[in-house]
Amino acid sequence: MPKKVEEIKKVAVIGAGTMGSGIAQVLASNKKEVILLDVSDAAITAGIQNIEKSLQRLIKKESITQEDGSSILGNIAKTTKYQDLEQADLVIEAAYEDMAIKKDIYTKLSEITLGDVILATNTSSLPIVEIAMNT
Repeated sequence: MPKKVEEIKKVAVIGAGTMGSGIAQVLASNKKEVILLDVSDAAITAGIQNIEKSLQRLIKKESITQEDGSSILGNIAKTTKYQDLEQADLVIEAAYEDMAIKKDIYTKLSEITLGDVILATNTSSLPIVEIAMNT
């Protein structure tokens, strides 16, 4: 039986670029525990810096408070290890638009995630069926 939305507590986002960091921010803003994964600490740091800039703009516009911004950042854990995604309820892949990279990601996810995890992709141009063949 598929998970209900309210049962999704821990969400992994693969890729800390523009799309991935934006997705992580939205999830963290909605009080989800987020694990942001990328290939290097430098990539993750850049993604977190993008989130911090976005939050500062929201604080300046008084859309959120400084405390809200801190709370949102506190909901995001950083990693370069796929094993840290093992307990995720939902994994959203937002990696570079390269089929070989995406296939490798989904092969790794199939090896470490629980059977009832929801796997999603943020691809805009690659065939999802071809990606899914690696799960």
